[in-house]
Amino acid sequence: MKLYTKKGDTGKTFLARYPKKLEKSNEVFNLLGDLDALNCMLSLARATINEVDLNDLIKAVQGLLFCLGSEINLGLKVSPECMINNHEIEVLENLIDYFQQKTGELRNFIVPGVSIAGSYIHMARALTRQAERKAVGLRKKLGIRKEVLAFLNRLSDFLFALGRYVDKVCLGKEDLIWRQEDAKKNFFKVCDSILKG
Repeated sequence: MKLYTKKGDTGKTFLARYPKKLEKSNEVFNLLGDLDALNCMLSLARATINEVDLNDLIKAVQGLLFCLGSEINLGLKVSPECMINNHEIEVLENLIDYFQQKTGELRNFIVPGVSIAGSYIHMARALTRQAERKAVGLRKKLGIRKEVLAFLNRLSDFLFALGRYVDKVCLGKEDLIWRQEDAKKNFFKVCDSILKG
């Protein structure tokens, strides 16, 4: 089978739940594209982490993202075993609690990612939020189930907790705390140092 079909050269393509082609600029394809970008970003994170269990965990999450994409594409025609339900959400919550227990409670804003792996995970978190916003905008039009929205919401929290865990526990790097009172002072201090050579 060839990788290219030339069927999308007109700027239209199929969504499995609809009989007619849709413009590729349709917001549903933007959502599917965000899920794809998120999945690719998780692959980057996985490639930079040496912990086998975490690699397997990220790979398992990537599998669930394919389930999400299938449901967006197929609607209620999706296979029941591929539908995200409350059990997956509860497991994510348990993982969030586990990672937070290992990293300690957070009382400040942090600059995301102090390592390459942590930064990739935080970028995946931001892409999850982006996908969530688009899913919320499409929930009525596509009949997106509340479990899908809850899963995306919890997934971003999970990735935040995982990013901190990778940085602090796996790599021994401390959070980079952001403090409002220091933000402008630090900016000007660094700029002055560079400009004065």
